[in-house]
Amino acid sequence: MKDDAYEQLAQRYAELEQEKAELAEILDRTETERDALAARLDRVGNLVTQDSESKGDFINRVRMALEYATDTSLARRDAEVIGSLRFPTMLRRIWSGGDVQRWLNEQAEEKLRQAERGES
Repeated sequence: MKDDAYEQLAQRYAELEQEKAELAEILDRTETERDALAARLDRVGNLVTQDSESKGDFINRVRMALEYATDTSLARRDAEVIGSLRFPTMLRRIWSGGDVQRWLNEQAEEKLRQAERGES
């Protein structure tokens, strides 16, 4: 009888240890999910904060970031855009194509000079 009681107790102890291990695993998964959810909530909070920022502030922040980036020059980009423009043939009846193209080229050259001086 003592052996039976001991056997039952040992079996119950093993079952409880198994349950304890399963609960520990569930707790680990839950904590991992909680941490991931907290990180996701932080990202959403950052997006909400960014959305509440005025458009002017956002544009200024982007402009400042571009100006201070070593590989970005707004003046150089403007010069490239202006330099790529070509006077449309259909407008030659109104303005001289050469005059307008010369003006566009002057604008591009000025932007390139600004870029070389480090201005934006």
